[in-house]
Amino acid sequence: GVGNVANPDVRLLIVGAGHCGAALCELAARLDFDIHVFDARRECLGQSAFAAACRHAGDVAQLGALLDS
Repeated sequence: GVGNVANPDVRLLIVGAGHCGAALCELAARLDFDIHVFDARRECLGQSAFAAACRHAGDVAQLGALLDS
C-alpha cells in the first residue's frame, strides 16, 4: 500500500517578472510552491499572475540577501 507522503514547502525564486516569469508563477501556484518573484521593475510585479507570490523589487545585488533568507 501507499503510505502518507509529506510534502515540504518548497520555495521557488523566479527572477524576472516578464511573460515567462508570469507563466511559471501561475504553474507553480497550482503546485503549492512558496513563490517569490524578483524584478528590478516594480511596475511589472503588479500583474495578476503574481497574486500568489511574495514580490520583491530592487537591484540584482539584493538577490544574495533574498536567497539567504
